[in-house]
Amino acid sequence: MFLKGIASFNVAVLALVLSAFPAALAWSQEPTPQTQGSPRVPLKMSLVAHDKNGDPVTDLKAGEVRVFENRVEQKVDSLAKSDGDPLTVVFLFDTSGSRHEDGLVAEELRHARELLHSVWKEGDIGSVLTFGNSPSVIVRPSNDLKEVDQGILSAAGSRFQGKTALYDALGLLDPRVLAKTPGRKAFIVLSDFEDNASKNSLEMTLHSLQLGDVQVFAIVVGEWPATSKKIRKEARDIAEKLAEDTGGEEFVPLGKGNLSKAFEGIKNDIQNYYWISYLPPSETPHREQRKIKIVTTRRGATLLYARVPVQP
Repeated sequence: MFLKGIASFNVAVLALVLSAFPAALAWSQEPTPQTQGSPRVPLKMSLVAHDKNGDPVTDLKAGEVRVFENRVEQKVDSLAKSDGDPLTVVFLFDTSGSRHEDGLVAEELRHARELLHSVWKEGDIGSVLTFGNSPSVIVRPSNDLKEVDQGILSAAGSRFQGKTALYDALGLLDPRVLAKTPGRKAFIVLSDFEDNASKNSLEMTLHSLQLGDVQVFAIVVGEWPATSKKIRKEARDIAEKLAEDTGGEEFVPLGKGNLSKAFEGIKNDIQNYYWISYLPPSETPHREQRKIKIVTTRRGATLLYARVPVQP
């Protein structure tokens, strides 16, 4: 009941700050650095572990993990498996003209709805956006599962036309509010990732996502008609960077079978993760970003985590 009350409050706040781009993207202020003599506050972040087959690792121990900040090893304070934490999940569908020949849209939406129902808990928050020349809000942040589900379904009626404002869509929710929203924040993006209409840059978008403590799960879709190999590679690189730098994952499904595997992978990542905390340096130089590297001694395991976590 307490968690539900918190979620309801944050839905109201998120709805208020969800406004026309770029007004909601107010993240230019620098975080307040720790100064010498300040108490060391543990920095907490989510962590996903996969085994060599890509399946979730569910028994990782703190002693198997090492954390480096700006290349200096830091003391791991704790590592705990998630236990029913609140979830904020945002679905972002590319409805630009480059996708009008995509024959898998219906399958994409079906899998998105199935994913929503499989990860949803009472008190969670969901939202649905589409983007072509500019972002459109289909469902504002809501605690109503049925409303979010219907929002995904309604995306099937979208007109696939115009350019692609991917970065503007990713930055539509105020990152400062997202950072204060309890639990995990997952943005599930279905796009060809060829942004050609946004007012924002990739760097600004990444800064916003990292400030909001958002994980991006990038599903690269589309038929790519009349698109050069160079543009396709650049788009793939963008999808990979958005996912990798935020602690999410990139998927490039080819056909219905692989599309199903992509959504199953996202489900596993959302439901099986850890909270890791470590003691950052007692002094962080002004304007210096925290650059994180986390490694594990578990043989064959790979880790997903935000490369630049939220400042404490």
